[in-house]
Amino acid sequence: MAQLSPLNWIFLYFLFWSFVFVMVGVNWWFSSLKYFFSVKLFIKLPINRWNW
Repeated sequence: MAQLSPLNWIFLYFLFWSFVFVMVGVNWWFSSLKYFFSVKLFIKLPINRWNW
């Protein structure tokens, strides 16, 4: 089993926090833009469906 260097620990720590930040950010982004995109989608979806 290879011993982890401090650089590896920093990388793993950064990777963990970036993952947490991405999950929270995506969750907040979807919840905040859900209303905006639902309005946009209901306007654009029928047009896009007929353009197919």
